[in-house]
Amino acid sequence: MSLKLPRLLRGPESGYYWFLLFLFLVALLPLGVTAKIYSTFYLRFGTELLILGLFALSVDIIMGYTGLVSLGPAAFFGIGAYAGALTLLKLANSIWLALAITLVLSWMVAWLIGYLSIRIKGVYFAMLTLAFAEMFHELAFNWQSFTGGSDGLTGVPRPEIGIPPFVLSLGNPYVFFYFVLVVVILVYYGCVRLVNSPFGHVLQAIRDNEERAEFIGYDVRIFKRRSFVISGIIGGLSGSLFALLRFVDPDAFHWFISAEVLVMNLFGGMGTLYGPIIGAIIFLFSKDLISSYTEHWRLILGVIFVGFVIYSPRGIVGLYEDFRDKAIPAVLATLRRSGIREARKTAQSLVADANPVVERESSSKLKGDLPVRETEAGIEDKE
Repeated sequence: MSLKLPRLLRGPESGYYWFLLFLFLVALLPLGVTAKIYSTFYLRFGTELLILGLFALSVDIIMGYTGLVSLGPAAFFGIGAYAGALTLLKLANSIWLALAITLVLSWMVAWLIGYLSIRIKGVYFAMLTLAFAEMFHELAFNWQSFTGGSDGLTGVPRPEIGIPPFVLSLGNPYVFFYFVLVVVILVYYGCVRLVNSPFGHVLQAIRDNEERAEFIGYDVRIFKRRSFVISGIIGGLSGSLFALLRFVDPDAFHWFISAEVLVMNLFGGMGTLYGPIIGAIIFLFSKDLISSYTEHWRLILGVIFVGFVIYSPRGIVGLYEDFRDKAIPAVLATLRRSGIREARKTAQSLVADANPVVERESSSKLKGDLPVRETEAGIEDKE
């Protein structure tokens, strides 16, 4: 009886939905803390992985699917972090208000930066987005009365969610982990639907050949700006969640944040949605592991990164796809050929075992001898 999988789990788009199932399985992570297999540190670390994976997903929309290399995604990450923290500190202790203000502000800033940046291409676009991120970095560093300057914003309250009397505090690491997980699942599913929609297909056409997409009638500038805005909104959302995990300082706008998230995308595999999330997980795990042994962890990660760029430009997902599409079929073909050879040898040996009797009977008939037969007692002539 063959296993019937749902339609979504078969075909070329199945990878998206298999990873969605993986995200649901991540919900089992807190059980290890409950069973005292590992400490609550790993629960907090897992929450950070999800948040930065969401940030890497936002970059994949603009770079992996639209083909625009931006060096300023930290601008939206920092805007989301400051917007969420300032809302909770100065306006109201409401996570929904903080997220709403973050999304609106990220949309406005992304539209403005996109409107000014999309007009140019290539390295000029990358440098202009980097310049905007550095402008916000200087603004956050020097506006002492509003942003806290170099000290940043500390003591960000953890709001509650739910309807009284069923209220849960995001200060509880278990509650915050599941809250972030639900947000990541919803955003990831929305991105899956987006990239497989007609709008997403146009973005991929622009990535593959912008001139041809414009020639067939699409307003390329509008589509690129919309993609930039969507990426900025998701990046702002990840920054707002990050503000609840740690304190916020001007380093959230630093160019090094943009560089790290680009490395996460290249590690995992751009243009796949799940690749950047996997890349973020592996990058942060590697960073935490290597830095515990040596202070030169950047050098080691740099060597690994260079190896990926040279030998696997499509990242970890590309390695997996090559293994699935090339290595496994080659191994199966080899096993199949060896099995055929073994079966052929077995058949030949069986034929060889039966041939002596047939040959003796044939030779006796040709010589005019009496037919013979073999018995357990030996060979006796038959009259």
